[in-house]
Amino acid sequence: MDLFETLGNEKFFNPLIGPNKKVYFECITELIEYSKKMPVLYKDNVKDTLEIFLRNKTYRVENEDLDSNFDEGDADKIIRKFQECSWLTEPELGRNGEYITNIAANCRRLIDFLNSLMNRKNDAAISNRILSMDEILKSVYSTNSVRKDRPYSSILVPLMENEAELKNEVLDLKDSISIIMSRITEINDLSGIGHYLLSDQFLEKFFKDYFYMKNNGLIPAILRDVAQQLSGFKHDTLFKKAIQEYSVRMDVEEEEAEDQLTKYIDEIYFYITVEYPEYMEKIDESINKYFRLANLRLRLVTSNGQNIQSLMDQILMVIKESNKEEQQIILEKLNGCIQIESQKYISRKSYQHKKHRRLNEGSAVVETKDLSEEEKMGITNELMKSSINPYSVERTERYFDNLFKVSGMPYVKSGMTKSKEEALMFVSAFIYSGDEDFGFIVETEDGMHKTPVGIITNMKVKRKK
Repeated sequence: MDLFETLGNEKFFNPLIGPNKKVYFECITELIEYSKKMPVLYKDNVKDTLEIFLRNKTYRVENEDLDSNFDEGDADKIIRKFQECSWLTEPELGRNGEYITNIAANCRRLIDFLNSLMNRKNDAAISNRILSMDEILKSVYSTNSVRKDRPYSSILVPLMENEAELKNEVLDLKDSISIIMSRITEINDLSGIGHYLLSDQFLEKFFKDYFYMKNNGLIPAILRDVAQQLSGFKHDTLFKKAIQEYSVRMDVEEEEAEDQLTKYIDEIYFYITVEYPEYMEKIDESINKYFRLANLRLRLVTSNGQNIQSLMDQILMVIKESNKEEQQIILEKLNGCIQIESQKYISRKSYQHKKHRRLNEGSAVVETKDLSEEEKMGITNELMKSSINPYSVERTERYFDNLFKVSGMPYVKSGMTKSKEEALMFVSAFIYSGDEDFGFIVETEDGMHKTPVGIITNMKVKRKK
């Protein structure tokens, strides 16, 4: 069906394309908000609302029609324009003698849609779509579910709508990182980059949505659950009922209806199992590019667009090729260019993530120069006891207990080892075999064999009698 035949007026979109499009859009939005508060919309109230709004906004309506009345007020011009385009209905005389008008339903839908595009926040929108799809499918098999009565309208249609919106949200997320990267490249000073990173709401919202998606471990599990439920729905009696409903509603044969609904379900299944993970992977790659770009941009801005690394390489090459006297002169000049504010030793330990320290469990710093040999030995023994030894006596005994239960043999040989951990367990048993608390004995045999940790002597482990 033709769009303009449905709307019933070819001028329906005219207010959004003329010189006064901004004024018209804000005025109709104001009228829609006003109509939500009033049970009846009188013509005089419409005029008063528009006059107050135009006065507060200091808007002035430009003359679009040369044949119009120049003495006509701005509010009257807007009302006449809205009536010509079927945004407002023609006034009708009410019971109390006042003229009543109304905002057309198509106009409400159009303006609500445009406002949703302009004011969309996307906060957790992607996860909301996924959760909605999961809840729809789970509610189908709940007791006294209303969705069973009309499975096509109540199950498949909402699923397709959520899938379409999910696609849009993912594409928006993908496009957002491109916008962020383009903004980063346009900034030429350090203060501008800092201000952008700290104050930009678009940047903050993007990473808030992105990291929510990445850190929420339930989303992949929910997607797998949705995929399984979709596969089960295709073989359920409700699917046949949905085919019959679609056939009657669309006036098609049941075979054609079955093919069409199967395509719909397969498309949803393919998107959440293949396309969605691929898009998220592309977004991850874009995020990595953003961090590299931001880092490079910061270095370029702080170095006035020069590559510090290449300059340092050139300086070092010059120093290398110079004699001792020239090297001393170069180093003295370089020393005059550098102002060291603080100097600290940075070791490999500085980059390791440390666990949170438990309070009231001793000092975190030990001055070893003030400790005696006995105190050092005591601290060492305490640390050794508190540390986890994967090859302790208890763990080794537990390992061989399980090994004897599985094998059912009176002894096990080291030639059975297939991994590094197993080989180290045999070595640990050899070390502990002389201990009275160790429940196994180890006998060495002639020959040697190769293990993942190296070549070791053949050993046989038995239980102590």
